[in-house]
Parts: sequence; C-alpha cells; structure tokens
Amino acid sequence: MVAFWLVVAFYFLVAIAAFVAATRTFHAPRYLLVIGGLVIIVSSGTGAFIGYQLGGHVFHIGKQSHVTLRLLPFYTAALLEEAARVVTLYWISRRRGIGDAVTFGVGFAGFESIKKALFDLPLSMSLARAAFSAVLCVEIFIFHIALTVLLYRVWRDDHPSSFTAGLIGAAMIYHVLIDFCGVNVAVLFGTGYAVIVWSVVTPIHIAAIWWGTRAFRMHTAAPSAAQEALTP
Repeated sequence: MVAFWLVVAFYFLVAIAAFVAATRTFHAPRYLLVIGGLVIIVSSGTGAFIGYQLGGHVFHIGKQSHVTLRLLPFYTAALLEEAARVVTLYWISRRRGIGDAVTFGVGFAGFESIKKALFDLPLSMSLARAAFSAVLCVEIFIFHIALTVLLYRVWRDDHPSSFTAGLIGAAMIYHVLIDFCGVNVAVLFGTGYAVIVWSVVTPIHIAAIWWGTRAFRMHTAAPSAAQEALTP
C-alpha cells in the first residue's frame, strides 16, 4: 500500500511540476493546460467506451478471449486521443506559437498522468513495480510532448497536403502501435518489461522535442546574446 501511494504522489508531482515549468518557460495562457486536460480525458474516455462496445457487441470479445483482444479499449482510446490532438493542434497552429503548443501538450500529458494515478494503478504493488511505474510515467509524458511538437510543426510548416496527411496518419498509427506493444507487454510480462519497450523509443522522442522546439530556443537565445554584447 505504501508503494501505491508513493507512485500516486509521484504521478501528481510530475504533472504539477510540468504545469509550473511550462507556464514559466513559455508564458502561455494557463487555459491551454485545461484544454489539454479536457482533450485527453474526453477523447480517452470516448475511445475506451467505443472499444468496449465494439468488443462486446461487434467482435464478441469475452473473458475467454486472448488478452490482446480484451485490450481493444486501449487501442481505440489511443486512436481517439491522437485524432483529438491533431484537431486541437490545427487550431493552435493557426493562432498561437510553439510555446503554446507545448503548454497544451503538457496539459494533455499531465492530466493523463493524474488520470492514471487515480484509476489505473493497482492498490497492491511491490517497490520494484512502483519504481518501474514511475519511470513509465516519465517516458509516456515525454512521448506525448514529442507527438504534440511534431504535429504542431506538421500543421505550422508549409508542406504539401498529401505529405501532411501522411504524417498525421503515421502519428495516429504510431500511437496505437506503441500502446499496443506497451500495454500487452505490461499485462503479459510485467511493468519492468514495458519500461524496456518504452526506453527503446524514448531517446527518439527526446530528439523529436529538441528538433521541434529549436526555433523557440534560438528565438529566446538571441535577445540574451544581444544583451550580453551590450553589457560593458
């Protein structure tokens, strides 16, 4: 029980620390955090509901079905989450900058962390599983920020419509696939093995964040360099 509460506290702390860091770094409106939270909660809940309905009434998935099939609500939730993110980032890309998009992504990822802490964590877990869950929380958080930055750049940059559509489709498929692999590995083999799966792709996600935000970093670094040059 102690391990459970430690992980819950960690999930909340990660979300709150990210909220504070985003608003202080990007000076973006706080309502973007709320929008991110609403988008993830509504899309995830709707996607899971659709998955349960499809599994029960269309594909007739029951308790005797393979675990991969019984996890259908996770896949449909991932698909709806990504579709909702794409639509919201289209709106943000037409009105606001990369800092606002990252702030939205932090709200998106942060409220998912809170949701997982409240509803998804098992009450009984070992300290080892608690540690793995903490690492997994950070890796999934990074994943959401990476996709947010990339999709914002897809909408913002001048690309042919076919190229944009292809990248958006690839992002949606990637989200479903990474959830498919991560959730199945966690259920079948344990959280530690799911951490290994996520650790393979997390460096790529970090590189995507660095690439996607380089224009913002260059813009903020330029005034500082100018100020230093003027200082006697």
